[in-house]
Amino acid sequence: MTLPATLIKTALQTPVGCMADRVDLNLPDAHTTFPFRVQQQDALNLAISNSPIAAIAGIPGSGKTQVALAALATVIDHQKSTLVVAGKSRSLEAYNDLPLPPLTITEENDYRDSVYGWVKQQLANPRLTFCPSHWLPDLLFEQLTVTPHRRQWLQRLQSAQSEEIATVVAQELPDVHPARQQLLVHRLQQAHPLLAQREQLWQNYTHLSAQALQDITDGLLATMTIPVLCVSQQLETLGQRVFDWVVVEDTHTLAPEELLNIARRAKKLVLLGEVEDRQSSFTRIFYRLWPSDRVVLTENHRLHPDLAYPIFSSFYPSSSVPYTPPTRPYTPLPEGLPRLAWYDVVANEQLIQSLWTAIQAFPNCHHSVLTFSPDLAGQLCQQQRQVRSNNAIGQEIDIQAIDHWHGEAHAILWVVCDSIVDAKPYLTDVRWALTRATEAIGVIGNKTHYEHSVFAPLFRSSLTFIRNIDL
Repeated sequence: MTLPATLIKTALQTPVGCMADRVDLNLPDAHTTFPFRVQQQDALNLAISNSPIAAIAGIPGSGKTQVALAALATVIDHQKSTLVVAGKSRSLEAYNDLPLPPLTITEENDYRDSVYGWVKQQLANPRLTFCPSHWLPDLLFEQLTVTPHRRQWLQRLQSAQSEEIATVVAQELPDVHPARQQLLVHRLQQAHPLLAQREQLWQNYTHLSAQALQDITDGLLATMTIPVLCVSQQLETLGQRVFDWVVVEDTHTLAPEELLNIARRAKKLVLLGEVEDRQSSFTRIFYRLWPSDRVVLTENHRLHPDLAYPIFSSFYPSSSVPYTPPTRPYTPLPEGLPRLAWYDVVANEQLIQSLWTAIQAFPNCHHSVLTFSPDLAGQLCQQQRQVRSNNAIGQEIDIQAIDHWHGEAHAILWVVCDSIVDAKPYLTDVRWALTRATEAIGVIGNKTHYEHSVFAPLFRSSLTFIRNIDL
């Protein structure tokens, strides 16, 4: 059993206290351009420390995922094996743009087939941007010598004089200062052997046989450092492999058995979650760990303050209302329009038209629509084409049901609620949905139907009611 698994098992029964054992990651400080504040920097340091377990708690929008991404970039850069686990696939969306393209485990393929597909995809269009270690990064040089143009440059460098190469560079980059162009000419001539090597590798990689790809896959299975994304239900696909660094998204939604199963695959375990529910496994583990192994993030970095106050005070009553640092400008709304409102529409058949009417009051804004019913989401997608053809709304609107909702933040969010039993949302879904918007939230539905539901805390807040907008 791994050290994190021992810690998790013990924490679920008794307080853990201080653990003398440490892991041997020995990572340096993370270098990131993200403007982390003090709390987030503390969490980042804990995530890449030699502590076998790091628990990072915080409200939605407090920066937990940003911390994990920065830590993950450092771990990948030092060639450690990494695994990202979540209860639902939507929580993995934020990890799709890692420095090294991740491998996503799916139900359709087993582990070996997934690795084979990843290898084949990467070698079909390899990113050959390696340079001598003493060269400084040069984006213009890479822009000139990307794969489609590399052969042309090799031919020019073989036969052309410096003056001819300078003429081509000036034509390709007319807005670049002449001195910078001259430096690029020198770099291109200096890089002739490097470009030839890149071209040879490109030819080798893109013409590998199926058997060669199979051999590469077999060699990678046990020791690969490709970052792996996986939902907790698919962990068995990975066999018994143990990873150097494992991060768990939305830990508070996982059962104790799931957490133990994840911990058995980790040398270093990073848990991200909320501690609002005192009965959740994550909350018990969090408060039984030694204080040096846990961090609480209390600031809000996503929601506008006028959204943060009523939403967090309603759905996270045990937490203090978070401070929203003035780190970015928010979009001013049209005069008289609230940032948080319930649009009371009694009849289900009026929901869709009421939505389009409400959206038109917010011109030149980016809108997203969330429903708790797949059928309603389908109807909205169909009608959006007709509404756009009539110029009622100008831009494409992202419309999703809750099961397929991606994890990114949205500017203006519309939550459309059916008054049917099948569309009844859960509290976790409502909490999650209402903390994904940055500028404004409008909920459209029958107030009477929902006032005693999971939306009830919202009705007790400073919520603006707009009644029967389509009547």
